[in-house]
Amino acid sequence: MNKQKAVFRTDGNDKIGLGHIVRCCALADMLKGEFDAYFYIKNPTPEIIREVQRYCISVYSISEDLSYLEESDDWIKTLKGDEIVVLDGYNFGTDYQLLIKARGCRLVCIDDINAYHFVCDVLINHAGGALAEEYSTEPYTKMFLGFKYALLRQPFLNRSDMPENGADPEELLICFGGADPENCTVETLERIIGIHNGGINVIIGSAYKYLAELNRYLEKYSNREIRIHRNVSATDLAAIMKRSFIAICSPSTVAIEYLSISNGTLYLKVIADNQKKLFGFLTNESLAFPLEDFISGKKNELNHQLKNYIFDGLQLQRYLKLFNNL
Repeated sequence: MNKQKAVFRTDGNDKIGLGHIVRCCALADMLKGEFDAYFYIKNPTPEIIREVQRYCISVYSISEDLSYLEESDDWIKTLKGDEIVVLDGYNFGTDYQLLIKARGCRLVCIDDINAYHFVCDVLINHAGGALAEEYSTEPYTKMFLGFKYALLRQPFLNRSDMPENGADPEELLICFGGADPENCTVETLERIIGIHNGGINVIIGSAYKYLAELNRYLEKYSNREIRIHRNVSATDLAAIMKRSFIAICSPSTVAIEYLSISNGTLYLKVIADNQKKLFGFLTNESLAFPLEDFISGKKNELNHQLKNYIFDGLQLQRYLKLFNNL
């Protein structure tokens, strides 16, 4: 029996980051037992292609010269109408969605900014604090909101094998996603290097363009245990997160991954406007704390009870049910 076809249209680069691609890969990974995934990405780098190929049948490149609506003459016209199309990005507005609906496809939109009207069949916002009333949708649109639908890759789905106190109190993690467009990595290192005396794990991705500057900075602290991890797999990232007692991240998918897999304490720095709402939810619920609290030495108490309730490891079952019922 042939699997159903799930077509992902998303983008990622050194300017907008890789978050959209990471969460689409997470979804494709959850669906792979019953769906064949195909990705369409505008001008992907070889590194991005190699990463995405781990989760799908094929990756197709869309020309950078085409506007988003002009893509209807590039890839949308190839849709037969029996596909489930997944859109994740901030340029796939109402008119774009209508082009796909006109092909007869079932449409899923992943969104966290509610900037336009949605005509999709399913709308997903996996951020905590997302509210249905904030969205403009069609009456038939079904909404799946919050961490119960967190788009997590396989190593982050199951907390059952996580030791109660598995993190090393001497290890700290810094990760601002696969791109870190403003180089918050070096800025944060400069701020915490005199505060934290233990080991530091720095995660950077394929779209990080400040590697030379980072290496020059680290030369000044060759006596410190600072480890750079570049283009790590989800499995390796989960292992690093588990052993890091403290994490400093942006309020994004990487923060959700850390909360799902670690008993450590998470500190947040907002690096994009679309992260402000998740920052507010996580800090208000004591699931994470502002970076300034760590800098100032403020002591905080993590809300373990809420975290254990939210991250129950059942996202895979929920998404398989969701897609099979489309």
